[in-house]
Amino acid sequence: MNGRIIEREGSSPLKILTTGDNHLGKRQYKSNTRRQDYMDSFREVIDIAIEQNVDAVVNKGDLFDDPEPNVQTVMNCTEEIVRLEDHDIPFLAIVGNHERKQSTQWVDLIGKLSNIYRLSQEPTILHNDSYGICIYGIDAIRKYEWESMDLSLTTPEPKFSDYPRFTVMHELISPPIQEGIHDYEAEVILNRFDMEIDLLGLSDYHEPIEAVVNDIPIYYSGATEKTKYNEPDTHSVVILTVAKDISKERVELTESRPFKVLSIDFEETTTFADIIPELDSVSLHTDEKNPVVVVKLSGADTGVPTNRIRDYLSENGAEIVKVYDNRGDSEVNIDELSLETDIHGLEGAIDKSLGDLDLSTETVQINEKVRDLEVPKTHIRSQTKDLVEEGDTDAN
Repeated sequence: MNGRIIEREGSSPLKILTTGDNHLGKRQYKSNTRRQDYMDSFREVIDIAIEQNVDAVVNKGDLFDDPEPNVQTVMNCTEEIVRLEDHDIPFLAIVGNHERKQSTQWVDLIGKLSNIYRLSQEPTILHNDSYGICIYGIDAIRKYEWESMDLSLTTPEPKFSDYPRFTVMHELISPPIQEGIHDYEAEVILNRFDMEIDLLGLSDYHEPIEAVVNDIPIYYSGATEKTKYNEPDTHSVVILTVAKDISKERVELTESRPFKVLSIDFEETTTFADIIPELDSVSLHTDEKNPVVVVKLSGADTGVPTNRIRDYLSENGAEIVKVYDNRGDSEVNIDELSLETDIHGLEGAIDKSLGDLDLSTETVQINEKVRDLEVPKTHIRSQTKDLVEEGDTDAN
């Protein structure tokens, strides 16, 4: 038998909650409040799964924001997954680019819980007495490995061959996302599966969008909390209903913290008193959580200090205030660029550069050894030497 089988009770159509880009542990704007916000949104996802009595939760990558999340973040996440375990709901997952490590992944560590399963290119069969689905997953792929990566999916056993087939990935794919910010073409990827599928679920792009390519629906469920101030205000999960076919429904989250963005253009004579009406135009007192307020300053470099703006908004109800000061001659705010550019961190930047090079297999393996935090530095020389010698042997 290939893959694994997860049996569910009953004979009603299956329900699967899909999510991703939860980014647990992220301290946006260096704020512990924001770190808690990401966990609160994930908790709401788990609440929905339990309330809707789903048959499984599928996470499409970037559950964590970092390959080395702190202990408290891991403990809080584990508590939420244990809640699913208490309701007999399996948690199926792949690894995203933010949380990806060189070797052992988070899902392998937390996977000691009985309800966590790591998806792969082998089918995971989820079924009850009447319905079933084949679920596949491919972890985020490093750029330099993309061309050589085998994306083929394993055909299920004949007795499961009539089940619809659902695949999840963590990549930037067009469509649905627009050309120019994508990494790969959907049609090319579908062909590289070497097997027809019925639905492709994606994460890594934080907006909830979808498209149809070659009659196959492709969708992003979107992030569960903002990681950049210019992302959509609404956040959601997607619930699949599996009968003979797969239907999907978006369910909006209600606990995400609101953002307010304010742009103020300064003239040479502008004083703090002049901008108070603009600061007051932001509604800070609502029935929702107190907002994050992002203030973008431009124009003349006056004597109005950013801390005075920050203090005024905080005293009037803003939970967090982030000021980007582009006044004066500066055309690029380095602070804003570093915080808001979706570069996927240092690891992603290195992978992108390596992806442009024609590297041998041995070179790729040596790179992974050197960057693997779990390999003691005292062992790197001997292990890389072995790889070089193996390469020389193969060449001969």
